[in-house]
Amino acid sequence: AWSRIAEYKKRLTGKRALLITGGVKSWSVVAALQEAGIEIAGTSVKKSTKEDKEKIKEIMGDDAHMIDDMTPREMYNMLRDARADIMLSGGRSQFVALKARMPWLDINQ
Repeated sequence: AWSRIAEYKKRLTGKRALLITGGVKSWSVVAALQEAGIEIAGTSVKKSTKEDKEKIKEIMGDDAHMIDDMTPREMYNMLRDARADIMLSGGRSQFVALKARMPWLDINQ
């Protein structure tokens, strides 16, 4: 599996992702993205437990940008200002990424 990731890592290293989800995905997806060389611009923690937040800090360090509640306008501004290259979220936020002309990936259910 690691050799398959290595192919993509060359292209993905340095790219930034905004992760708008919660719970276990707030840290498990972060770990997977980082293994592929992607930097995390921020991860939402709205539905995350204290343990989830501790795991995020363990993976991303104390400088982890954890987003408790982000309005659609704040998401749009973050994408528009190119602080992220792609947004990963559920379907309700997809239109923010589309409006910002930014790639979006549905990662819920």
